[in-house]
This record gives sequence, C-alpha cells and structure tokens, in this order.
Amino acid sequence: MWYVYGETAIDCILHTKRADEVAVYSDSLGLSPSDVRTKLGLEGLPQVVISNEAPRRVINLDSYVLLPDGEVRDIDSGVPPILPLRLLITSSDLRTSDIERIERITKTYPEILTDVTSL
Repeated sequence: MWYVYGETAIDCILHTKRADEVAVYSDSLGLSPSDVRTKLGLEGLPQVVISNEAPRRVINLDSYVLLPDGEVRDIDSGVPPILPLRLLITSSDLRTSDIERIERITKTYPEILTDVTSL
C-alpha cells in the first residue's frame, strides 16, 4: 500500500499546486518516484520523496491522503474531505518541525480556516 500525504494531498483537495515536494508513504520496497508520477499524473511537479515510515499526524489535515486511484480520502474513515478545510491541532506532542509546518500551511493555504486559539 502507498499514498501521498501532506501538502500535495491538500493541493489535490483545493485544486492548487503549491507543495514543494510530493511526500509518499509506502509499506513496501520497490516503489519509485516515476511510478508515483505516472500513476497519479504528477508530471512536472516537485521532487517525489518516498518513505516507509508512517507520517506524523499532529493536525486533522494529516489524515487526508491521495490514494493511487487519484482519490483523496481520510485514511482512517475513507470519507472524502469536506470543504471548507479547517486546520485543527490533534496532538499535544508537537515538535519544532511540526510547528514550522503548521505555520507554513497557514501561510501557504490562506483558504484553510484556522482557529487562532488552537495555535
């Protein structure tokens, strides 16, 4: 199984192209960046980075993934995202890199609703 997560999944939901890289989780070896690009039609997008470590999930948007069939779904429930997107922090175990990513997402995607009291 593999899926694209992070800002590329957000881009697919919002029909934008703002992500700096395509982050991919794969639970098996052998998946190549060209496989991902071909399967999802991601030609010309930034670098594809494949990892076998499950991504950190510290905000609600982290559960949305782009599946190999081109659909964006909640990885837990299988439900498609509901617009408008709202960013909520779902973990109290935040690292500096998480805080920097949250800040980047709020600046890069102003259409995502954010409750400033949760930041």
